[in-house]
Amino acid sequence: MSRGPGWIQREILAIFDNADYPAFDTSELCRRIYKTTAIEKKHRVAVIRAIRGLAKGRLRALHVWRPEFEKADLVWFDSHRIPLAKRGRPAAGLA
Repeated sequence: MSRGPGWIQREILAIFDNADYPAFDTSELCRRIYKTTAIEKKHRVAVIRAIRGLAKGRLRALHVWRPEFEKADLVWFDSHRIPLAKRGRPAAGLA
């Protein structure tokens, strides 16, 4: 049984709570959490797994936007605090 959010999930919650405009791409979240510019695949995977877990629980309003014709990062945003950005898919629906 889980004992609550892990340290990456706590960092993500703090980032979204303290942001004026809570929309971040995966690379930006990795830079803020790991405090490095050398982002590796293991960092990206850990952040994506943590944020998907939060989308199923504490951040149910979290949505994801994936650029259609561009090879770019996923953009995660809180649809409760950004009301005009409801066009993305719910993050929990990503599989």
